[in-house]
Amino acid sequence: MKNKSKKIYIININGIAYFIIFSILIAVVIWFISKGMQDVNISIPLTKAYSVDQANAINALANNATGRINNTIAVSAIFFTVIVASISVFQFVKIKDFDKIKENILINTAEIEEKIKESNLEIVNLRDEYMKLDILRQNLEFRNARLQVELNDLKIDKCLSGKGYWVKELRDLLNSNIKLGDEFKNLLSKSELSELYFQLGKSYIATCDIYETYIYMKKILKKSLELIKDSNEDNQKIDTYKLMIDMEQTRGNYEEVAKILDDMGNLLEKDIEENLWLLANLNGACGWDKIDQCIKILDQLDFYYGVKCVEYIKRYDEDGSFNELKTNEKFKNKLYSIIGKNE
Repeated sequence: MKNKSKKIYIININGIAYFIIFSILIAVVIWFISKGMQDVNISIPLTKAYSVDQANAINALANNATGRINNTIAVSAIFFTVIVASISVFQFVKIKDFDKIKENILINTAEIEEKIKESNLEIVNLRDEYMKLDILRQNLEFRNARLQVELNDLKIDKCLSGKGYWVKELRDLLNSNIKLGDEFKNLLSKSELSELYFQLGKSYIATCDIYETYIYMKKILKKSLELIKDSNEDNQKIDTYKLMIDMEQTRGNYEEVAKILDDMGNLLEKDIEENLWLLANLNGACGWDKIDQCIKILDQLDFYYGVKCVEYIKRYDEDGSFNELKTNEKFKNKLYSIIGKNE
């Protein structure tokens, strides 16, 4: 069914009452004027002599006509006065109506403003509730992400203790943790993220012969260093630099190795000194069953730092730090092969 539009008519009672009264006044005034405007028939015989009574009658009739004229003029003046007064009254009434309408508008405006304030308050309350729910959602998502990282860490440890860095699942787990760390602020520290990139780089070392993999490894290892460049994580920085050297050595990029050694700065000297200090302390306490560990330290220094470490090793050898270790022929041969010394 179609709804028919209904017109609403507003009836002004004051206006109707004024119109009725004004119409009555006009009718009354017109009636009085019409009464005053009735014909005055004065018949005077055409004779030469009039009696006193006739003269008085003529005078009375003249006075009556003059009075009617005066009455008509007076009533007309009253009529116009009434019209002017009525118009003034009408204007006064309309002004009162306008004042009342204005008052109603002001009242309605105040009510509307109050409703707007109430609506704004409701909006603020709804926004606060939404923010609380959003914070709760973020906290729950953060907790879930933390649990996922911890679960991934357990799986990563399992992979490393089993098949090591060669299993593809390890890369997926490392990438998952890196993604969560990037997505959720403060979920992982820069050091933890750097370690993840480092481990991811090591997981790709087996396929480093593929050029695309090599480029990707360089990218993630640089990212690992950037995350901790302003920190005191020196050991982690050294491990990352060594992995970069290992990658370039494997591909025969010796110029890149030289650049990496320059980038290491003081870290290069620190790592060499720490390894030689370890050898010096093992000098008198190292059993023959651990001599391979000492030789491995020399091998690693030679592999990673080459000629950069020769002067440091010579200094330790000259001050007698390796005298006990040199009683082992394998160690002595390795030592002399590095520093270029003949027996």
